[in-house]
Amino acid sequence: MERYDLTFRRGFRPAWEGVPAAAHRCVFGVDYVSARGMQGGELFFTSYGWRLAEHLLPQHWFNDRQYRLLGRRLEGSTGAVYKFPQAGWRGDRRDLVIKFSRVAQHPGDVYIWPEVAGAWTGGTMFLSPFEEFANLNHLRLSGPDACIPTQLPLAIYSPPLHFHDWQLGRHVGRFSAYDRRLEADQTEVDNPPVHYEWDRLYILLYGWLDGVDVEEAHENGRISKASMEQLSIRVDGRLACSGLVVLDHKPRHIIVRPAAQTGLRKGRADVLYGLVDYELLVGREGTVFPKRPRG
Repeated sequence: MERYDLTFRRGFRPAWEGVPAAAHRCVFGVDYVSARGMQGGELFFTSYGWRLAEHLLPQHWFNDRQYRLLGRRLEGSTGAVYKFPQAGWRGDRRDLVIKFSRVAQHPGDVYIWPEVAGAWTGGTMFLSPFEEFANLNHLRLSGPDACIPTQLPLAIYSPPLHFHDWQLGRHVGRFSAYDRRLEADQTEVDNPPVHYEWDRLYILLYGWLDGVDVEEAHENGRISKASMEQLSIRVDGRLACSGLVVLDHKPRHIIVRPAAQTGLRKGRADVLYGLVDYELLVGREGTVFPKRPRG
């Protein structure tokens, strides 16, 4: 079992502000605490995940493929995504979402959202784990016009396992594009730069977002087809306010909360909804994100 020292030899895990500077990383504007295991695995905790760091250690969900034995693979997902039961988060029983990154894999026949399909010229590539967290962080920090509840980005885990490219389904010709973007971002960092290790897995950990997806809600008679389509357009409009688009945007990515009997829960004036699945959450054509100050 791989062990991690989250105390940095201090005997206790420090608060985010007390983590030694040498353990801090900043990638695409998102701050992380990096912890390396004794066998070479590496965890990158966001500020959200650092509060729950002990519960996110791989011994609780990864070792012996617990994510498969105790978790449940999510229906409708085209990648390897699991819901894992997690308890004891200081009274918070929110489950984990364990998502194996498809970085550098061929997207195949990905459905492209019709609103952008005709004008999109940027190609279709799955985001790297750090780019995915960065774009999601941009969305979460956007103004009220673009505010959409999302899963909480907690950590990125790279196990101490090495594979051949064909085993991971990655295409060597795609590596350079990811490397160039990361190297350009890491040229000015004060801490040791982060780089991709293409023979290793990357696994993203999120907090579960309660509810059912809109397609399931429609199948259960809780929302009409017309309302489902209108909600999809409304969510895309909010993403546009942040300069973002989900290339494969579809009802499966929108989570709503069923009411006690029929229909859906509503806030002050609208159905309560959230967004999941961010591996194709990208900037719209011509969008340039402002750089966030490091630190």
